[in-house]
Amino acid sequence: MNTISEALRLINLQNEVQSRSLLAFAVDSTKECKRLGAVASDFASRLSQPRVVKSSLDPKQVWREWSSRKFDSSFLDARRLKMLCSDAETATQPETATALRRDGEALKRAGCLFGLISSYFVRWGTIQQQEQLEALIVNSLKSYPHRNPIITHFRDHSAALFTKVAAQQLAATAIERRQPPKECLYGFHIGIATNLASSTLSCAARVFDPRPISAGMAMEQTERLKFAFDHIYVPELATVELQAAISKIIVSDWIEKYSNCREAVRQFALHHKDLGDPRLHSKNWSGMDSNATARFLQWIAKESIVFFFNHVLPDNNANRRRKDFWLRYAGAVTDFQVALSEQDYRRLSATSRLKDVPGFGRVDHLTTSAFILRFGQVTIVEFSETGNAAHAFHSKVFDGKAGSLRSSFYTFKKLKHEADEYRILHLAEWEYNARQKLAGWGVRP
Repeated sequence: MNTISEALRLINLQNEVQSRSLLAFAVDSTKECKRLGAVASDFASRLSQPRVVKSSLDPKQVWREWSSRKFDSSFLDARRLKMLCSDAETATQPETATALRRDGEALKRAGCLFGLISSYFVRWGTIQQQEQLEALIVNSLKSYPHRNPIITHFRDHSAALFTKVAAQQLAATAIERRQPPKECLYGFHIGIATNLASSTLSCAARVFDPRPISAGMAMEQTERLKFAFDHIYVPELATVELQAAISKIIVSDWIEKYSNCREAVRQFALHHKDLGDPRLHSKNWSGMDSNATARFLQWIAKESIVFFFNHVLPDNNANRRRKDFWLRYAGAVTDFQVALSEQDYRRLSATSRLKDVPGFGRVDHLTTSAFILRFGQVTIVEFSETGNAAHAFHSKVFDGKAGSLRSSFYTFKKLKHEADEYRILHLAEWEYNARQKLAGWGVRP
């Protein structure tokens, strides 16, 4: 009973508080009931009326019908104009732009203006009479009568966005701010799948300079390259632009001065889905500068020579001499292959070093692995164990006898030939005689 009394007291108190509020005002119950009765009558009258549902319009169909009427502007009501603005192809046609200018009211509505701007971004660079369309958009932004933060943003940056040099300006802005171009595009409300976005990414890739700004610590040397790998050479970048940018880096003079940068580029290219090892993915490299491809092959050949002699062969003075000798010829290598023996394959697999041997093959020998070096028309086969001379072949003869350098399996006996002058014996001061033989075969460092 006390609980009910307390509740009633609070209800009365609430009414008293509300009546004292500055927001309280008297209500004429007669007028309010009359208004409510009118609403009820309106609902009752609508119950007997069939509901008309407007069918959705197809902008392509609207365009066909309009064109069949020889682009008579009287055909376009507000709804049809909005549909034309919503489609990138129909919105950017000169006839649509002309109709929007004549209408005068359509672009004061956010739906039409947003549609036209989005369509402009999608087809930027391919629009007929693009300058006229840009002028229409800029003027419409200036005269837009409502408050909309995105439209205000477009108006404030119209000089940078609605111009034939928009891509160059956006790319320059991103690079000047040290901002990822994609982030810059999002900030300007430009979709990544638009022509303007694609062109901006291409411009950024062309003008960004990834060379180190200082010769300091290794991390400082590769800082700009890392930014490029993460934010400039993005998946959305056109393949032809990626190839041009990476080619430019590989053939540059500065890349040879910084081993950390060279290794970063090597790893990036080897693991990129559109590049990879040029020996294994030659199609991916078909659009690359041929000099860049040749130099990249030299890089990975050099790394493979070092790996073969450091991790496959026993570490001794004789093998170090062989490594130093072939490293001098790394710049002349046009292709190579590593063929691992059963023992070396198991050992490297156990130590997780197989990933360091790109595209290796196998040889049917328990203990002896082979390293195959190709110098154009000459192919040299070195072996991991002593007692095996280096054997020289004409490349076509080697391919016919032992298999191509992309083979996954080799027969040990076919990697050698009969004892003759086409061998390099590692005896005494063998390097001088080896250089003379190689020179005679047309192979020079």
